[in-house]
Amino acid sequence: SRVTVLGDSFVFGVSLLDGETLTAQIQEAAGDRFEVVNVSIPGYGTGQEIVLLQELLSGGFETGKRLLLIFFANDIQDNLGVTYAEMKRDGRRPVYEVRDGSLRFTPPEKPKRGAVRTIGTFVRGSVFASFVRYRLEIFVHDHAWLLNAFERIGLSIGLPRIPGIVAGWYGDPWEERWMRTREILAYLAGYVRGLGEIDLTIAYMPSPFQVDTFFQDFIVNARSEDPRYEEFLADVDRPQRLLADLCAEEDLLFYDATPLLRRESEKQLLYFPKEGHLNETGNRLVAAELALLLTH
Repeated sequence: SRVTVLGDSFVFGVSLLDGETLTAQIQEAAGDRFEVVNVSIPGYGTGQEIVLLQELLSGGFETGKRLLLIFFANDIQDNLGVTYAEMKRDGRRPVYEVRDGSLRFTPPEKPKRGAVRTIGTFVRGSVFASFVRYRLEIFVHDHAWLLNAFERIGLSIGLPRIPGIVAGWYGDPWEERWMRTREILAYLAGYVRGLGEIDLTIAYMPSPFQVDTFFQDFIVNARSEDPRYEEFLADVDRPQRLLADLCAEEDLLFYDATPLLRRESEKQLLYFPKEGHLNETGNRLVAAELALLLTH
């Protein structure tokens, strides 16, 4: 049998080797019990993922009996076509909504010609620079006392920008933003039911700011700078709670990776510190639970 996994960069496996991705490790854990197919594109939101699925199905693709949607916190911004931190319209992204029972979208603007790739962007994008930066980030993460030491001598290491999960899920009008994504997810549930005997499961991958105290300490230290930080700390699990409620209403199986990752984050690093994706260890832990879930 086949399991199709639908998602964005978390599923695609940015910064990972082929065997370290979430789907590769689900396949390894599952063995020959089922085939895992990775259907993902970095930067996609729920709306784009649904359109991708529809296009594949129209071309003859078979999902198998199980469809697994991996939902990450920034999907709420992706569906609105806005930037993650500033929540401003990003003309390079489409905007999705459900209207008159159909999934509709406003296409992105045409890219401007003549974009120049500078030395700075080349260095930031080089493999060697990324490796060195990642090793430094791991060192600081594993020696969190350095942050306090810097504070004592007057060197404050703060957040470079407001985290996407805080910008998207907290502060007015977060309910309107969620409602847009909620309607898109409900549309997906109805669409999959119309396909026949396919079981849809939604899995929530938490932001590192929801899981790791190292990341949360940055928000605690900056809580006076933005009221959304205080709102986040008072209700850290808002996204997955709302997703769980939606899945209960739509009679969908729901999986939340938060408890597992919180427990294991006390022992080891599970995310790439700068970009916020699960590393190979984090993917392996989640994959093992998902393999069990998908087997039953």
